[in-house]
Amino acid sequence: MTPTIADSQVKGTIQNVPLPRYGNLSDPSITPDNTSIPSPDLAEPPDQYLILLDNGTTVEQTYEIIIATTKPTHTADPSTSLHSERMAGIPSCFQNKAKVTYDHNGAYHKGFIHHSLLDGFHFVVKRNLRSTKVDWSIPLPNFKQNWTTLVAKDILLSDHTTISSFLAAAYKNTAPSANFVSGKNLLSPCPPSLSKARHPSNLDHKV
Repeated sequence: MTPTIADSQVKGTIQNVPLPRYGNLSDPSITPDNTSIPSPDLAEPPDQYLILLDNGTTVEQTYEIIIATTKPTHTADPSTSLHSERMAGIPSCFQNKAKVTYDHNGAYHKGFIHHSLLDGFHFVVKRNLRSTKVDWSIPLPNFKQNWTTLVAKDILLSDHTTISSFLAAAYKNTAPSANFVSGKNLLSPCPPSLSKARHPSNLDHKV
């Protein structure tokens, strides 16, 4: 913690926490185990926390003063998330600064997930992760709820993936191609040539 002492910010560690005072509304002189204790002195000062400062000295402060004067030890830029900050509900492969491949305007592009506390999630394209120049970006609205749909539709892929010939961008009209097809349940042995395989006399010519 970093409390403010005498208008200056100093670091310290709480060494001693005041013990709770026993009592109840009906009889403050009775403890929970029904043993009698002296009534508290109403003039007694409020409970004090003992703080050991980094310079070796100690101070005593009340809880209210500590809360009112404690300042954060660092200031965060609200426009970006920390690299180590994880967004709940999103897998590590789609966290802030993760490498991803995204289908945009009929083509797959390699880029990065970028999360901003002000602008939310974006897909950004730039030379590398450390580059400050962004070539272009697109927003990913409601990404925490929608990432599963993007993955299921092959719009969003983890890492800088090499795209398979079976995957086509969602906006393309061309059908995916295949180099190998299944040959299960053929009615006749495999023909020795393609021309005989496709001849109408072959019962499997449609396959």
